[in-house]
Amino acid sequence: IVDVSMRKPESLRVAVICGGPSSEREVSLVSGRAVHQALLLAQVDAKLVELHGGNLRELSLIQFDIVFNALHGAFGEDGAVQRLLEEKGFEILRTAYICRSEFIVEARTDK
Repeated sequence: IVDVSMRKPESLRVAVICGGPSSEREVSLVSGRAVHQALLLAQVDAKLVELHGGNLRELSLIQFDIVFNALHGAFGEDGAVQRLLEEKGFEILRTAYICRSEFIVEARTDK
């Protein structure tokens, strides 16, 4: 586990998970792609990870520091994926971290 609390956002490797097994899969794919693009524009090392089932197998194929959950519906919003991520020791990107003022300022001004 990597302690990301004091790291600058652009130094993180972020896995954006989307897709999954729910009926809201297509919405999740759109959300995941939008988040992925926004992170890339902010010069964050982000990887889009499309989940195809109710497991995290696809995450084992890449290296990352933290996960951004863009899953919708069951599995993504009911706590199931969060529980799995925590059980495996993966750090989850929380909204509070994204909203830190330095992240927003750096994303807008770092050219």
